[in-house]
Amino acid sequence: MPQIVTNFNPYPAQTRILGGVLNGSEKHHVVCSGRQMGKSLLIINLVLKFALENNDTVSMVVSPVFVQAKKLYTDLIKAMGEGSVLIKSNNSQELIINFRNGSTVHFKSGESYDNLRGYTLDFLFVDEAAYQKADLWNEILKPMMLVRGKKVMFFSTPRGPNHFKDLFDMGENPEIQGWRSYRIKTEENPYIPKEEIETARKLLPLNVFLAEYEGVFTESSALVFDGFEDVCSLTTFPKDPAVHKEKTKKEHKYYAGLDLAIANDYTVLIVMDDEGNVVDWLRVNKTSWEQIIGEVADKINKWKAQTVVELNSIGSVVFERLRKLCGNKVISFTTTNKTKNDIIENLKLKISEQVIQLPTKDRFSDLHFELATFGYKILPSGALSYKGMSEHDDTVMSLAMCVKSWSDNRSKPKFMIGGR
Repeated sequence: MPQIVTNFNPYPAQTRILGGVLNGSEKHHVVCSGRQMGKSLLIINLVLKFALENNDTVSMVVSPVFVQAKKLYTDLIKAMGEGSVLIKSNNSQELIINFRNGSTVHFKSGESYDNLRGYTLDFLFVDEAAYQKADLWNEILKPMMLVRGKKVMFFSTPRGPNHFKDLFDMGENPEIQGWRSYRIKTEENPYIPKEEIETARKLLPLNVFLAEYEGVFTESSALVFDGFEDVCSLTTFPKDPAVHKEKTKKEHKYYAGLDLAIANDYTVLIVMDDEGNVVDWLRVNKTSWEQIIGEVADKINKWKAQTVVELNSIGSVVFERLRKLCGNKVISFTTTNKTKNDIIENLKLKISEQVIQLPTKDRFSDLHFELATFGYKILPSGALSYKGMSEHDDTVMSLAMCVKSWSDNRSKPKFMIGGR
């Protein structure tokens, strides 16, 4: 085999992890870290080392979403150089690399379990484990490592006391064999200016700073919508305003938010009554804009809903069409980091105050998944920027705009508890 030359020079904290993984007898290794500790670099170098030094092995890297998996795949290909003699073949669609020594590396997302089943692995890397589904390890990944499994590595920034903390605690418990845990603070990375960390310390809420920079499990470290399950009680929904009026014995006003699809996203419309209860929704993709606009307009007109419409790359065109079909019931909303933060903060507040009520998980599972996986990233300025950690956040943004419309127009905080 050709000589392998690497420019990877780990700093002391990374060396500590590498020493534990490569020299320790433990099978399971859990790395809890602050942001920007060089996690991706660690992963691709360990993937390469294990694949090239162990012939005919199968490795897998599992990221929360496809985009993240694609990035790690691309980073590894770039690290090896185009046309590397070590690579027999690679597939940028399936994200597979086949090496000349018979080893294979698969890059997967944890979103769909069906795409993960059926593999027998030698090495497994779980990226951003705190943001993966809670049962992914025990139900899907663990069985893959039972026969030939040699090393399993979990990497993540903490996200509250969830399933990742359970894994980390196993590595901290001396009575549990085969597990080892590590913690790295962002300040241990010598390539990050100290003043940037101090700026973040001043700007960020304490619990966010502890999670993002210290790798500490706090009660609500990255759970943007903490306790949202407490407002998910609605099980039945009126077909139209007349039915709703008959059931509640009163007239209602209605409010809505429309998030428009970009690329493979969904167009989502959520409608809420004046008491803060979701009454209807629409979620569609891969449909002609003509059909989507027609369906959206029908719902807006049916409920006579005051509707906030996002203006993105296609939003202005859709907004003008809806204006013609729905009149002044539609209001434009321009998304910037500030305006997005404002409506997300407003949604957080209404959830914490329990003045809105949402569908139960079995009635609107997409909304529940997006609320549970909604997170944030830290901008270079140290400020927060909210974003979905799964592939989609369309229902969250639609709900946030709906609640904005409702908040801007409601007079008194009335709401209904429990299903209809």
